[in-house]
Amino acid sequence: MTVAWARPARAEVILDRLDDGERARCAQLLRPSDRDRYASAHVLLRAELGRVLGADPSGFRFAATCRLCGGPHGRPRLLDQLGIEVSLSHAGERVAVAISTVGAVGVDVELDSACAFDGFADVALGPAERPAPPDAHERAVIWTRKEALLKSVGFGLAIAPDRVVVSAPAAAPRLVKWSAPDDPRPVHLVDVDIGPRHAASVAALCAQPPAVRLRPTRLD
Repeated sequence: MTVAWARPARAEVILDRLDDGERARCAQLLRPSDRDRYASAHVLLRAELGRVLGADPSGFRFAATCRLCGGPHGRPRLLDQLGIEVSLSHAGERVAVAISTVGAVGVDVELDSACAFDGFADVALGPAERPAPPDAHERAVIWTRKEALLKSVGFGLAIAPDRVVVSAPAAAPRLVKWSAPDDPRPVHLVDVDIGPRHAASVAALCAQPPAVRLRPTRLD
C-alpha cells in the first residue's frame, strides 16, 4: 500500500492534469485554498496511480456512489482496474492519497488546529473516550483514525464519529469498538507522519497488517 502526500499547488497551474468533471467541480469551490487542495489531491492521485500502474495519468476514470443514498459522492472508485482501491484527503497545507491492492482503504488528513475547539468531545468522542485530550495534535490523531476508518467502509461522516471507538493517541492505532452498521473487522489502522501541525491516518480492510510505503512528493 502506498500513501503519498504533498503540499497543495496552485489550482490554475495544474488544472490541465484533471479531466473535465474534476475541473468543473473545482470551479464550483468558492475559496482559492479549497480549489488548490481539491485540484492537488486529484492530481496527486492520478500521478501516483500512473506511477504504480505504469499508465498515462490522464486516462484514469473515477466514479463514486454513496452507500447510504446512492448519490454520486462517497469513496472514489477507479474504473477499468480490478483490485485497486483508492482514497484521498486534504486539509491545511497537506493533500494525501492512498492506493491499495490488499483491500478497501481510507485515508484522512487533519490540521491540528481544526480540532482545538471546545466542543470536540461532543462531536468526535464516545462516552468511553472522554474527556478529550487537551493537546490539539492528539485530538487530530483520534479524528483521522476515525474518519479514515469510516471512509474505508464507504460511509464517511454519514456515520457519527462517536459511534466508533479507537485506541488512545499514544497507543498503537486500532479499532476498539464499532457501534455502526456492518462491522468492518478485520481492519488495520496506521498513523502516518506528514509533517508538523497535521495528523494523518490510513485504514485498510484486510486480513493482515499492510506494509505502508509513505511517499512525500511535489506537484509543481
